[in-house]
Amino acid sequence: IQDSPDPVTRNNPITITASVTDQLAISFVRVQVNSTNYSMSNIGGNTYQTISVPTASQGVYNYIIIAADSNGNRATSAANTTFTVVP
Repeated sequence: IQDSPDPVTRNNPITITASVTDQLAISFVRVQVNSTNYSMSNIGGNTYQTISVPTASQGVYNYIIIAADSNGNRATSAANTTFTVVP
């Protein structure tokens, strides 16, 4: 799991990227930032990415990755990861 840039300047995009694998087809991958879910798109191979996370408010943002396969099995990244929004 990676985020870039970190810190990010307020009102600028942040890119969150994750490598997700499963023996079955992956149904969805989302990033949950401060309890709000954002879709992630497959950008090739096992790599999923989003740039849709708003960065209007200054502060530290916690996020986790949530993924599900075609059988409905879900997995969540082990721990909160953070990025910081600066003025």
